[in-house]
Amino acid sequence: MSIQRRSRGKKRFNEKLGRALFRKNLIVDPDTGMDVRLVRYPAGVMNVRHTHPCAHGMYVLEGTLVTHGGKHGPGCFVWFPEGTVMEHGASADGDVTVLFTTEVLTI
Repeated sequence: MSIQRRSRGKKRFNEKLGRALFRKNLIVDPDTGMDVRLVRYPAGVMNVRHTHPCAHGMYVLEGTLVTHGGKHGPGCFVWFPEGTVMEHGASADGDVTVLFTTEVLTI
């Protein structure tokens, strides 16, 4: 397991969005596929509709997370089951910062 400390996170350009997101990996476990990271979407940036091969969740720390299911403010936890067609990102009003976590993959 790899734990990163005191890094400021990295700006990562997302080709599908044409914009950069900011991400800081907190825990990455290559044996299970589980990871926990901080993610910041700039105001108005939405991930396009997509799916994942495992479930994942987002805990909203700051701002408003906009998803296919509605708007979620600080303190809300949103769970996306495996295979769900989803979209998520920041409202036009401001950036959103979330704690992103994936479930452990069963192989």
